[in-house]
Amino acid sequence: MITIRRAALATCLAALVSCLLVGSANGGIIPRHRFEVAVLAIPSAASPHDESLQLRVATAGTRHVQVSAAANASVICACTGQAGSVQVVYAGTSSSVVARNVAVAWASGCTACRGAAVSIQVVVANSAHAVHAGNRALALNAACHRCQTLATALQFVVVGGAGRQLRRSALEQLGALRDRLLAQLQSSTVMSPAQPGLSVRQAPAAGTARIAIGSTSARISDVLSADLGSDVTANVSVSHG
Repeated sequence: MITIRRAALATCLAALVSCLLVGSANGGIIPRHRFEVAVLAIPSAASPHDESLQLRVATAGTRHVQVSAAANASVICACTGQAGSVQVVYAGTSSSVVARNVAVAWASGCTACRGAAVSIQVVVANSAHAVHAGNRALALNAACHRCQTLATALQFVVVGGAGRQLRRSALEQLGALRDRLLAQLQSSTVMSPAQPGLSVRQAPAAGTARIAIGSTSARISDVLSADLGSDVTANVSVSHG
């Protein structure tokens, strides 16, 4: 029964992400103008804590570039799941860029389960004439008791830079900031024993989570600006389940 539920949940998540992400690949071959990263964490009773992390860097060399990233945490037991991605794409002299970034945290049919998803996307285009960027976070709880989920999508676009690329130390900072934010989001979803009836929306820790998200976004902008020598446009989306 659990296997069937997990398969059904994975199917629902796949359908959900395909709706949210524009320009996802069809088939197993990914054209060079299309860059994707997808991270999925699904804990189980046998493995009650699942953490899935990725950091990918790519360089495009075509006129039109499509970039998509997704981090998904799906929890269906008294478990915790963390999914975190960092995607950096250098679009170079591409004339148009379409970027989509999604974070989803989902809990279903469980008690006191927690999930957190963080997706960080960085797109650097030296001379793009058109940049279409979409950034979404979605946290859902369905048929569960005291389930708490948080999803955060952080998208950063740099246009008109000097053609620089991030140094290894800057990439390491991005990974460290992702990990720290995931830990802060997970800790913020822990219910206070003195107030067991509060949801994550009501709990004081929700404010702490938003402060952590804002601080992380500002820090990432600073790292990018300092390393790339250009202004950074940031887009932040947060959802509580």
